Amino acid sequence: MSDTTIHPSPVPVEYVAPLASPTPSGLWRVATGPLRLPEHAWSGIAVKPVNAGGGFGTWEMDPCYAPLDPDARKDGERPAPLEPFFPLVTWGFDECDPQETDEQVLVQARQNQRLGEPTAVEADFAARLMIDAVDLGSVADIVGAVSVLEAAMAGHRQVGVLHAGAQWAGAAHRDKVATGSPIARSPLGHSWAFGGGYVAGLGDTLVITGPVTIWTGPVFERTAVDPYKNVRSAVVERAVAVSYEALAYRVAITAAV
Repeated sequence: MSDTTIHPSPVPVEYVAPLASPTPSGLWRVATGPLRLPEHAWSGIAVKPVNAGGGFGTWEMDPCYAPLDPDARKDGERPAPLEPFFPLVTWGFDECDPQETDEQVLVQARQNQRLGEPTAVEADFAARLMIDAVDLGSVADIVGAVSVLEAAMAGHRQVGVLHAGAQWAGAAHRDKVATGSPIARSPLGHSWAFGGGYVAGLGDTLVITGPVTIWTGPVFERTAVDPYKNVRSAVVERAVAVSYEALAYRVAITAAV
């Protein structure tokens, strides 16, 4: 006689993984801020450059010296602000059975927004960098690229930020053009931002800019139950803007990583 008893499968033990933090190697590591995004910033943030002015020069010390150019003067022009930097809205979403509480779906939506935000913001900022940055051509390797970019920045007397895809971090440390921790720095002291959003956004291009600032708005959270779909949903979002001061140069690397 056969046994027709139904043996139910055991239910797996549910383990809720601990909340992780975003990789601290990109813009968030090296930028000033985050600062509070002004309420009217939807029209953009126009950075007033104060560290890239051209009002500087030299002339002879001899008070009796008569310059060959009689029109020689101490003068200079303030650099104009760049085009405004516009904020980007980042959001996280989650939905589940209505038996879950608002807080349960909010926890997941918050984490989705928290983990996804840095990469999304870097990808958006990379597009702006590729438009703004002065093209200094191409070089064979990362050492040559850093040398060209540091030379371009040296004339402006500023320490800035080197923006690169995360795929270049290993080569930069191997070739000793990135050293130190927690912020990696170039031979002349520029901070490295090896961004996940730069992997596709910048590709084989390295960019150097003036100091970078991140601005963030308030976090908005919403929950709702859809009786037709029988789900409880949550959305978490905020506005983020990234700006830099005045200077941007880029170099393409022709050799593979």
